[in-house]
Amino acid sequence: NKTELAKTIQKINNNDPGLWIMEGDGIPPADYLIMQGASTLNSTNTYPNLKLWGQLDKENEYKDVYNRYCHVNIVVVKNSDQDKFKLIATNAMLVNLTAEDLIMLNICYIFTRNELSKYDKQNIKFKQIYYDGYYKIYKLDKKTT
Repeated sequence: NKTELAKTIQKINNNDPGLWIMEGDGIPPADYLIMQGASTLNSTNTYPNLKLWGQLDKENEYKDVYNRYCHVNIVVVKNSDQDKFKLIATNAMLVNLTAEDLIMLNICYIFTRNELSKYDKQNIKFKQIYYDGYYKIYKLDKKTT
């Protein structure tokens, strides 16, 4: 892809590779990041990644939601007082992740249209590194003390 956005994703990924997520309503689809060569957590899951989702669902409470072919939408939330996984269509699920969840999953970059700095914690910061007037890229920064 030759757009500025695509080139930016490729440049970030080439200079400092890490795991990405597409956060928000899924437009463009999470697979857009994969098309730029970025390792992406929430792409279309042809086969369920039971080990990955099991990290967030220790009691297998939501296994019926993520044990399927599906499109994975992720939303960053302030705290974990809501369902972690929600089936939103036969082949699509929503995953609500906190800043702590993102750190546990080793997420480095977040591609979104949303403002995420409001989810900063004392030791976890959402550092905006790109904004084109519509899309934003954040780098997740964990401070060690």
